[in-house]
This record gives sequence, C-alpha cells and structure tokens, in this order.
Amino acid sequence: MDRRKETNDNTYCQQCDVSWYMPADLPDRARQEVVALATQFKVIQAIGRLRDYGIPLADAKQVMRHLTQTPGNDLVGLCHNCGYPLADEVNTVCTNCNAVCYNW
Repeated sequence: MDRRKETNDNTYCQQCDVSWYMPADLPDRARQEVVALATQFKVIQAIGRLRDYGIPLADAKQVMRHLTQTPGNDLVGLCHNCGYPLADEVNTVCTNCNAVCYNW
C-alpha cells in the first residue's frame, strides 16, 4: 500500500531539489534500528527496515541519503552534506546549505 496517497508526510530538500515520503509518526525504535544497521555498513538491511514501516523503496533511499550517521561516518549533530553544526533536533534543515538532515 502506498501511504503517500493517504498522508501529507512528504519531505522536500532544497539542497537536492527532491521530495520523498517520510512518515512523521515513524517510531523512535525504527530510527534506532535504521541507524544501527547503517553505521554497520548494512545499508540494504536499513532500507529494508524502512520498507517494513511502509516507506516505498525510492523514498527509503532518500531517507538513507539524508542520515547524518552513515557507514564509517558518525556525523551526529553535523550536516550530512556540508558538515555544518545542526540545531539539536531529530529532523532538521541545515542553516548553511538547506539540506534536510535526519539527525538520528
């Protein structure tokens, strides 16, 4: 089922000029699981976990692209795109480059 048609949970990144579906009610547990997998170089499995929570494949890839913690990279608190310090929020936009950052 494609939840994008049912909700307005779309995210737009000015830096990328791309939008994707990201449910606002994604549980903290899901975020923790995705980050744990991503930081262990298990990106395919992390995308699979997002899909388990109803996020379509293309959208799950965009979520992964905007994580601050990625394989071999622990940028919590820093923009995934430019490395600029982020506001202390889980989902935020970099004030330097306007990239959406999932600071999980």
